[in-house]
Amino acid sequence: MQRKNNQVDTKRGFIIGQTNLKTGLITIDIWTPKFRKAKTLASILRTLAHEAAHYQKPPYRQYYRGHWIIRRHYPKFYQQVSKNILIFKRDKILHNYFL
Repeated sequence: MQRKNNQVDTKRGFIIGQTNLKTGLITIDIWTPKFRKAKTLASILRTLAHEAAHYQKPPYRQYYRGHWIIRRHYPKFYQQVSKNILIFKRDKILHNYFL
């Protein structure tokens, strides 16, 4: 049995944001994956727009080529992400971070 390592392995896949549709919890990583520096606020807001789109356009099942697939990221989903970013850019306070 191996010990669990509590350090982040930067050579593996990166999880920037995570959402739980059941509990409504959104978790966003505020550090860059490679050098562990603080992210810009615009990057954090874009990740928040992406994670919020998971609630606005939830994943669904689709029958494709003989088996069921789960569509998590699809074109209408990314259109919703773009709409969320535009809402942030039109906000009186948050538009300063997207300059």
